[in-house]
Amino acid sequence: MRQLAALLRVGRTSGSAFEVAALSLAEAPDPSHTGRRINAVCSTVARATTIGRAPSVTLRSLAHQPAAQSPRLRRVEVSVLSDLARCWEVSERTGAPLAALLEGLAEATEADLDAAAARETALAGSRATVNILTCLPVLALGLGMLIGADPVRTLLTTPWGLAAGFVGAVLTVIGRIWTGRLVHRAEHAADAKPTRGASGRRNRSTRRRPGDLSAPASQAVAS
Repeated sequence: MRQLAALLRVGRTSGSAFEVAALSLAEAPDPSHTGRRINAVCSTVARATTIGRAPSVTLRSLAHQPAAQSPRLRRVEVSVLSDLARCWEVSERTGAPLAALLEGLAEATEADLDAAAARETALAGSRATVNILTCLPVLALGLGMLIGADPVRTLLTTPWGLAAGFVGAVLTVIGRIWTGRLVHRAEHAADAKPTRGASGRRNRSTRRRPGDLSAPASQAVAS
């Protein structure tokens, strides 16, 4: 986005800007999967402009065909391509400076990606806690056998052992499901998208979702 904005500021056309961006990405010594995808997007838009197709149309069609491997990256790809298309549409309809729109979109996207990374870091501790608590009963049985006791026999052959084993297993499963649901609910709430109105515009809310990659970008486009 910043490279496109810089190229547009020095007088490049939309097609030429995408072509230069594609060439620079192609020269990378060891491009990542994301880098190759961005290269393909830039090349596709550049070729489409040579036959008179607007970049916004091409970007919007590419947004309906995400190629990212993980669901999270696919959401980011769709959001970014849709917002790029919206930048071109706003500039074409209103005459707003396209470079300024792209720079604002880049800043909003970077902020949202940083927020998403911070959220993943915060949830990593919760996921690790769930896994550790699930493994503790099994580790306790192994520790009991190492110190010379026979907890497995006690659990399987005595009434109190059977009752304790059953209750412990039920509580372990309930705890696993409960904590897993809490983590999943936090992820779902952060990744949820705002709904669109009948006119296709996003509903603006004072409560900004930290994982929403498109709402701040849309606000940057609107500004």
